[in-house]
Amino acid sequence: MICTINTDASHHPHFKVGSYAFWVVSDEFRIKKASVFKDPMLRCSDEAEIKCIINALWITLRESDSISRVIINTDSQHAIYVFEHNRKMTGRDRLGRDKKDRQKYNDICRKYRKKSGVDIKNSIEFRKVAAHDNTDTPRNYVNQWCDDRAKEQLWNYIDKNLR
Repeated sequence: MICTINTDASHHPHFKVGSYAFWVVSDEFRIKKASVFKDPMLRCSDEAEIKCIINALWITLRESDSISRVIINTDSQHAIYVFEHNRKMTGRDRLGRDKKDRQKYNDICRKYRKKSGVDIKNSIEFRKVAAHDNTDTPRNYVNQWCDDRAKEQLWNYIDKNLR
């Protein structure tokens, strides 16, 4: 079964907090989730995007053992680079947690392979989505939904906890 994950994250540079939203679609299920990160202290928006993808993949793979291919749509080129090349992007040393996040991603893929027999890491395709391109397409609608929910979660958290 093919599964499509759409992700977006928000980050507030002053408060160093982040939130995420994702929308997952497959033939068997649909998941829509938005929240603040459990550990909301984030250094930058790239870190938020990476953690969003990890959370979405973890929750999606728990949903079914019959997933054989995953398409991840994200507007973060940095996140795509980190996962596809399994390393930190050159010149982006401000993101010190890349190694820990890549390890978590690899662990999720390894656990899924052991549980289902499918090497999901080799079956994941990342696609760059143009953020806020204002086109009337389903992909843009879902990206905008994720963006709006992530920002909503972020500002609710800031208003309740940090102001």
